Amino acid sequence: SAQEMLDKIQSVKPDVVLFDPRISNSDGVVLTNSIREKERSSGSNPTRSIQLIALVPASAVSEKQKLLASGVNRVIDAPPTLAQLKESLDC
Repeated sequence: SAQEMLDKIQSVKPDVVLFDPRISNSDGVVLTNSIREKERSSGSNPTRSIQLIALVPASAVSEKQKLLASGVNRVIDAPPTLAQLKESLDC
C-alpha cells in the first residue's frame, strides 16, 4: 500500500525508489508530494533527495507530465526493459 511505502522510505532512507504510482489505487502525485514533504520537514539536504522513478503505461502521457511536475525525477514506460532501468538509475 502507499502508506507501507511511505513508512518503508522513512525507515530505510533509500537513494532510489522505483514505484508504480497507481499502487493500491493511490494517486502518484499525492504520494510524491507526501515523500517530498517528509524530506523537507525532516531537514534533509535538498541536493540528496530520494530519486523517484515511476513506472507508468506508455499511453498515460498526461499522468507522466503530472508526476514529473510533482517532483518525480523520471518516468519510464511499464513494463521497463533492462536498458531503461539501467538508464534511469544513472539519474
